[in-house]
Amino acid sequence: MYLAIYITVDVVKFGVIDLENRSIIHKAESKRNDEQQEKYQFQEKLALINLIRGLEKFLDHYETKEHPKIKHTIIAIGTTINSYRGLKLEDIKQEKVSEIMQKKGHDSHVSLISDIESLAYGILYFHKKGFLKSDLNLIVGDYPDFIEPKKGYLTRSPDFGKTELKKSLVIGLNTELKIAGIPHGVRWNGFPYIQMSEGGNHTFSPEIELGKYEQINLVKYIQKLQSYEDLLSPRGMQTIYNYFLYQQKIAPNFNLSEQDILSSLKLRTETDQFDYDESKQMSDKDIENILKTKGIGEKRIQEILKAMTKSLESTDSREIMTFITYKDVRDFLGIGKKMGTSHYAMVNTISLVCKILGSFCRNMAQYLNCNDVIFIWSQTLKELELSWLSDAFKNGFLVKGNKQNLNQISVLLINDEHFPLYGCAYYAELYNQKD
Repeated sequence: MYLAIYITVDVVKFGVIDLENRSIIHKAESKRNDEQQEKYQFQEKLALINLIRGLEKFLDHYETKEHPKIKHTIIAIGTTINSYRGLKLEDIKQEKVSEIMQKKGHDSHVSLISDIESLAYGILYFHKKGFLKSDLNLIVGDYPDFIEPKKGYLTRSPDFGKTELKKSLVIGLNTELKIAGIPHGVRWNGFPYIQMSEGGNHTFSPEIELGKYEQINLVKYIQKLQSYEDLLSPRGMQTIYNYFLYQQKIAPNFNLSEQDILSSLKLRTETDQFDYDESKQMSDKDIENILKTKGIGEKRIQEILKAMTKSLESTDSREIMTFITYKDVRDFLGIGKKMGTSHYAMVNTISLVCKILGSFCRNMAQYLNCNDVIFIWSQTLKELELSWLSDAFKNGFLVKGNKQNLNQISVLLINDEHFPLYGCAYYAELYNQKD
């Protein structure tokens, strides 16, 4: 069994992987909390503490289940200096992790790989084992060279890559927009050859078709966002959102995260008009009852309440709102005869971000000579309605260039949140086969 660890500033994911049966036999997360954030000034220190404490707790619980011994530990993390994660590959102390593993009775062998490598090896593993169809969302194109030998799974056809070299790309939207090119069947020093771009440091200058946004000088407003990495980062989405608020003469809202923006926009498609008295004050319970009648689940309701509270907090000199009315709910969700102001900003933000992503994928496909599939792994975008991405890619991905070549490329969104863990484990398997 292999222990895979995937690290971000916010969370450390642990999973013991059974590659033969394509399963995670034990998993856990170690999350950052606000108290830790105040205590530790540096993100590097905080992430390391979450790793060590989380690992010890994970192994203690693992032992109670009488699971098999772990023979190799693989840690995946960002490698760049200008990292949104705040932690670099060289910050990890392999000796400390190895010491903990040995103390708990497991093999002390520890390997470090980059986060984008874990995604690339994940693609290679699932090419071999088969993709669970429900783990993939088709953005544009079809499923080229895929067959469905058994219900629910997609594997490559027997003739895949035999007549020409096939090269796919994997893009990690939550890995500072890093990219890996995967020429299938090519090996180097005993491992599959992976062509990696680190990203995160203004590598790629944005080239986007701004259209209607050009006339309102969006580029000047977000001039600090000088690369695709910046534009498609959480900070970039927040900046673009505040720009559209600025266009409506509304004070910026720096409390609303990219997840809040996406969750609120998704709600718009799950609701219809309310019947209400505009001036009536609402408690959280009132809002819950209304949303429940619309068939919205408890988890989504809590996300809405959280996002509404953030959205309605004033960031200028006006008094902070102490209650919510039916009108506030309608305006926030963009429901009723007139689109809500915050909803207008959300719609334009997501529309532009998706278009930028389509442009980025188009340029990378041409630059890296991709002739197979572009895989995108994003924990943020999986919350978005697929139609937003599909429509944007039709404009951003196929808008120019050699359309004949681009038409042969499909873009697939990976839904599995544990995808990098499988990639880590597959790296370990190849490493041990090499020895």
